[in-house]
Amino acid sequence: MPTFRLVKERRQEYMPVVFPGFSWHNLKKHSGEEAKLDAIPREGGKFLWGQAQEWVSAGVDMMYVAMFDEIDEGTAIFKCANEVPVGASRF
Repeated sequence: MPTFRLVKERRQEYMPVVFPGFSWHNLKKHSGEEAKLDAIPREGGKFLWGQAQEWVSAGVDMMYVAMFDEIDEGTAIFKCANEVPVGASRF
């Protein structure tokens, strides 16, 4: 985190990038190429959470969550809820 320390000393803003994990397994299987499943395992969110905790502990007040919608790379973040509102729907 030397870059973060330097930026902080200069009173500049710093936004680190965090990501949930990575796998080209889904993307490559249709092209005939081999790709390791879970090259960087998501670990049920622990990998992403660990990065966030490290940055918060270092003092950052914002983060960028990378690859929010890259399903084929295993980096997607899906909206989830235990209780979904019920009501009129246009779908």
